[in-house]
Amino acid sequence: NTISADKVFSMAQYYNRLQCVMAIFFPMAVTFASEASVTIKRLEQFLRMEENHPLPIQPLTIVNQAIRMKEVNASWTNDSIANTLHDINMKIETGKLCAIVGPVGCGKSSLIQLLLGELRASHGHVIVNGTMSYASQEPWLFTGSVRNNILFGQPYDEQRYREVVRACSLVKDFVQLPQGDKTLVGERGTSLSGGQRARINLARAVYRKAEIYLFDDPLSAVDTHVGKSLFEGCFKEYLSGKTRLLVTHQVQYLKNVDHIVMLNNGVIEKQGRYEDFKPEDFK
Repeated sequence: NTISADKVFSMAQYYNRLQCVMAIFFPMAVTFASEASVTIKRLEQFLRMEENHPLPIQPLTIVNQAIRMKEVNASWTNDSIANTLHDINMKIETGKLCAIVGPVGCGKSSLIQLLLGELRASHGHVIVNGTMSYASQEPWLFTGSVRNNILFGQPYDEQRYREVVRACSLVKDFVQLPQGDKTLVGERGTSLSGGQRARINLARAVYRKAEIYLFDDPLSAVDTHVGKSLFEGCFKEYLSGKTRLLVTHQVQYLKNVDHIVMLNNGVIEKQGRYEDFKPEDFK
């Protein structure tokens, strides 16, 4: 039982390998197995969900209307006691800017999801005349360049791209970024500010060619100066002639929209032009 150099080095190598397996690889295997189990459960839950039939895009008999809803009820769950949206009657003319306002949780985002076909109507009729482009309330980005996040698979049109960047107030931001619009952003855009992520998310929706644009509160993540620039330069000027639905809490812009829809507890409380409302209606 003598100790020799070859035995010492062999045993040291053996215990190093054993330590590597037990201290690093085994805990990693347990972590990955746990994450895989959670992922499988989520996939099973998703696959067991009821099929969602997309909203059919069909032409209206009245040419000047882009969206029409008649006596629409909708709920996110079949066994819900109360409807998320109840008795919705709404007509949006082609080429108009419509603002959807109301307190938090009143159903503004659900109304947008209804138009997208993500929320299915249990009663009534929803007719959309034209293709749609949507900017979500929560901005999301994928790993890649800023330009690719805006194009999102669409063909690159330099003139249109520059106009969209200018309309979405991104020119100064591109100057500040290390490589301009070719700067790589991490998953969810962690290297960018909240306002920059929101405007890139908005630019993606605006760059896509469509007849109807749906914006879910894009002004909430930007300051007053940038918000004014977006409203005037993007919603009013660049998208002029397109049908636009803007969910917002910024009542100072309502004077400049064509139609206002006020929601409260999933019901349209009032709609019309700004002159049809009283100042206390927006408090």
